[in-house]
Amino acid sequence: MKKIVIAIAILSLIFIYWPQSKEPSTQLTIEETTSKAKESVTKENENPFLWAGSDIDLAKLPYQAEISESTASPNQPLIFADPGESEPIGLGAQSQREEELGDVPPTSNPTGDELERAIDFLFDDIREDQDSEPNQEDVPSVQNSQRQSPIVDQTDDIGFDRPDSLIGGGISSPQSNDLMQELANELPPAEEQEEEAEEEDSPEWYQGQARGYTLLSLMQPESRQSVEVQIAIMLQSRLEQLYLGVLTDGTFSWDPQYLASVIRRLNRDGRQLTLALYLTNGATMRAYAETPIDAGFNTTAPEDFRDLIRFNSDTREEFVLLAQRVKPLFELNKSLNSENRNVAIMMLEDNLTRESYSAIRSLAGEVFGDLVEYARNPCIECYDGNDADSLGDFLEFHRPEELAMLGVGEGYSLDGTGFSFPFEEGVRGISVEQVQSLLSQSLVQELDYFGLWRFDRQGLHLGDNTDPSDREYVVPTARHIDGEIELLRFGLSKNTED
Repeated sequence: MKKIVIAIAILSLIFIYWPQSKEPSTQLTIEETTSKAKESVTKENENPFLWAGSDIDLAKLPYQAEISESTASPNQPLIFADPGESEPIGLGAQSQREEELGDVPPTSNPTGDELERAIDFLFDDIREDQDSEPNQEDVPSVQNSQRQSPIVDQTDDIGFDRPDSLIGGGISSPQSNDLMQELANELPPAEEQEEEAEEEDSPEWYQGQARGYTLLSLMQPESRQSVEVQIAIMLQSRLEQLYLGVLTDGTFSWDPQYLASVIRRLNRDGRQLTLALYLTNGATMRAYAETPIDAGFNTTAPEDFRDLIRFNSDTREEFVLLAQRVKPLFELNKSLNSENRNVAIMMLEDNLTRESYSAIRSLAGEVFGDLVEYARNPCIECYDGNDADSLGDFLEFHRPEELAMLGVGEGYSLDGTGFSFPFEEGVRGISVEQVQSLLSQSLVQELDYFGLWRFDRQGLHLGDNTDPSDREYVVPTARHIDGEIELLRFGLSKNTED
């Protein structure tokens, strides 16, 4: 309590007696940013992603990598999952807080408590980044193709230029040095503060099954804000075993540096990561005649692909190249923790027969060897001739009624099913209660992993046959963050950290 009173006194003196600086400093620490953010959310109707009354570009936050002009997403609106909860805010809008929030009904936005939780949530995880040491040896050597972006991984160096739109002066003003020092003398020694923090903090970890998200669009530049919040949710959930599923055929662009940075983050603090990579896209292949996505084999008819992957040298070589370019990512994951699990899935919701699966699986085996475990993700009755013979590989299913068909060590994802919370209306997917039932069932059946997925996070809430670069990828709100942390932990056992 003493620390809180002193902190409030410091902030009060600063804002009362010192005008804002006209020339903002070039660096802002996490603690300073957190204080500023909390200072700006005294009203209950504040938007959790519109800090300090400014239009801070989320792409410039410490969690974001630098995106080149060639692949940077346009200034699309920041879409929230619950339209009634927050007004969409344009990433490049130059609007003032009064204009943005003046007419918002008191009950339409998150409460002040929810906003503080959102701020604490986002910045607590960023603080963890500050403690990690840079390790350039982990960067995989990957040959890029299609829409590669020269992204610089900033997960180990979170310093960032302070945006002009952020509050100037304040606690970062050089004028405050003397008074700050005087007030700092009133604080307990750093050692005592650390001891108090350790006594108050007894973080609990959760174990028993790998949980996380199927983020097929992880490498799509336009989905970056949505992806980042979901990655942060996984870390904040404090699960000892995490799962991540990503589509790598180019449907959602190709950005191996960014994916590598995510893999490193999810391996922090001794976490174990199950990394599942889908090498081709059977779901889009079924719409081969009308899809605007020409990456991979998306414009090849399923019945043609079954023969081509067996007998056509060009098709077989193209698949081998798709496999070879993700091999360094699997190698990276294994190098970070020998207990990590790599899963190579030949095709997302595949349209294969036993013979064609055997052919494509043989090609993958020549590339990966024993670096990975092999899984088949069949889409039964999705296309004429599809079957589910895995030839001994383990299975992954996506439909609720198929979970009972899975056994020990296999996997399940809500991809294509989705889920919604009670506070949402018109959102596709099963209820939270149904998800909890599936989670319980997956534990009884001893499945290795369970992945969450939502239509709006993949930009499918406005239509299924849209080019990924033209989609709106919904960003989770504070209420979604809380609810999804609970879902990820549901049914798992607690392991109190020593």
